[in-house]
Amino acid sequence: MPLIQFFLYSEVSVLTCALALSWTSLNLLHHSVSPWLVCLIGSATFLFYTLERNLTLPPEEQSIFPQKSRWLSTHQPLNRWLILGSGLLTLGLSTQLSKQGLISFFVLSGFALCYSIIKLPQPSQDPRPPQGLKRLSWAKTTLMVLVWTYMTLFLPAIETHGPLDLTRLGLLGAIWASWVFSNTLLFDIRDLEVDQASGCTTLAAKLGRTKAHQLIDINLFFQVGFLIFYGLHTHEWVPAAAMALTSASFFGFNRYLKRASKAGLPFYISADLTLILPSLFLGLMVPLFQHLS
Repeated sequence: MPLIQFFLYSEVSVLTCALALSWTSLNLLHHSVSPWLVCLIGSATFLFYTLERNLTLPPEEQSIFPQKSRWLSTHQPLNRWLILGSGLLTLGLSTQLSKQGLISFFVLSGFALCYSIIKLPQPSQDPRPPQGLKRLSWAKTTLMVLVWTYMTLFLPAIETHGPLDLTRLGLLGAIWASWVFSNTLLFDIRDLEVDQASGCTTLAAKLGRTKAHQLIDINLFFQVGFLIFYGLHTHEWVPAAAMALTSASFFGFNRYLKRASKAGLPFYISADLTLILPSLFLGLMVPLFQHLS
């Protein structure tokens, strides 16, 4: 049970997704997997989410998810060590980046910090407590899509210096962005009560629950289109089928949440881990298909 709580309430699931997506990117781009780069992406993602969850957990979220709040409070020493360790690892590994990669890495890190950790000035007549960029209705979805797609796909493409098929990269970028959009919107639907109570207007809050669910379904059609174009361009239908598993999973999660209205934290951890499905499939099945052929 303690191990399960650690996995659920720390950011191990997010770390797993970052590692899996960056590993998948390098394989689909046919670049050699660079362990230090994959570790950097994972440690930087884990650092931000651990900082964000420990420093900005609002009272509204604490009341809705009391188990997680109690776990974070009880394990503060552990969280401090996790923050210190991931921070040192991130700084150390970032020295291996090229100049272009290093600049983009720190620019995007700054945007991520301004999302919620760094409080920005706001009009004096605004009664809400100071918040980061997340108080802007467009910011959460836009920043999540931008940062995750760049960090797990475009940064690996830049840093490995392998042969680059721009059409392949563009199609993968569209697929990655679409996945992150679906994942973010699912969590926005979950957090409607928290966001409304804390004065944060997300895309789901502006659209309403019904339209937000519909938007995820519409986004699925774009994902299918991108996957078909990817298969036609690369003739790699096995990886396309692997990636289609993630799209189908998001559709299933959205259908379930629409019927259930509410779901517990394990449901959303599962939604996060959906992003590792292509990695598992590619890692296990592609070598088998190559052997059989």
